[in-house]
Amino acid sequence: MRSRTSLFATVTGIMVMTQSAFHVCGGQTNDKRSSTQPATQPTSRPSPKEMSIDLGGGVKMELVLIPTGEFMMGYEPSQAELAARFAKFEGKQVLLPYLSYHYHKVRISKPFYMAATEVTVKQFKRFVDATDHKTDAENGGPPFEDGKKGGFAITKDGKEEWQEDISWRKPSIEQTDDHPVVWVSWNDAKAFCEWLSRKESKEYRLPTEAEWEYAARGGDDRMFTWGNNWPPRGKAGNFADETAKSKFPHWTKIIEGYKDGYAEAAPVGRFDANPYGLYDLSGNVCEWCRDWYGDNYYESSPASDPQGPDSGEYRVWRGGSWTIADTDAFRCAYRGNFKPGYRDFALGFRVVYSCPMH
Repeated sequence: MRSRTSLFATVTGIMVMTQSAFHVCGGQTNDKRSSTQPATQPTSRPSPKEMSIDLGGGVKMELVLIPTGEFMMGYEPSQAELAARFAKFEGKQVLLPYLSYHYHKVRISKPFYMAATEVTVKQFKRFVDATDHKTDAENGGPPFEDGKKGGFAITKDGKEEWQEDISWRKPSIEQTDDHPVVWVSWNDAKAFCEWLSRKESKEYRLPTEAEWEYAARGGDDRMFTWGNNWPPRGKAGNFADETAKSKFPHWTKIIEGYKDGYAEAAPVGRFDANPYGLYDLSGNVCEWCRDWYGDNYYESSPASDPQGPDSGEYRVWRGGSWTIADTDAFRCAYRGNFKPGYRDFALGFRVVYSCPMH
């Protein structure tokens, strides 16, 4: 099958997080430690807070509070890592894939709530039932694939191909009510957020990529959402692994020795949460972010609450998926981009809500 990593854009990397000016909705504590010191949890940190949205019909959406703070954004590989990775190219000129060396401090100045899981099929169905929304896959939304209906599907032999009759209603992989909804474009995700905002009289939206990465780190200096170890162990997440290879034997790139129990996407929340209580940020399905994508945006982005470029051709997505086994793709800082009309079997979204400042 065509590797999704072949479509990926620049990777940015390790994020060092400090709980500077730690805020929560309705209160705050201050930590005046230098941002160059190792990240530690504040001793006065309150218990995690959550909020629940009633979508109707017995369907709810749970969100968890993400505090403010500062972090270092950008991947700076060690000499040992580079030597190990590129030893076979000794004496040759090579490009360094997925790596960005602009290492810069970013501040998240406002606390926000983030959905604990990706938006599920049943949650998306509540939106569709309320609005009669037709997705880009159903309508053939431009500006992708010349407005053709459908999306990229995965075949029984594990290959990727465009199918014009595919959509979230007619998936080519197992999809229960509790699976993350896929075959949704950035446009569809935005429409969901707009409906939820009208329904709740609050602004719900896609996360910025800075918010997404900050939340994925979980409040400490971790490389992956599950920690710093590779390969993953235990119930770290849903990846291209031994289980997937049992269904797609022609896949040559898998995480050897890891078995997550799901050959395709898994129902949300089946794996370990990160320290903030967020599930499936690395693995299961990739997730749309609000930002336009810019190759060199990090070099000129504001130090506080970056929102991405003002315009562009591609939208950012974050996180790995059940089709991926590459180490780089599971770093919390990994960046990808697709056109807003793009849709496939391993791309969904989750929502955020910014706390009002008192």
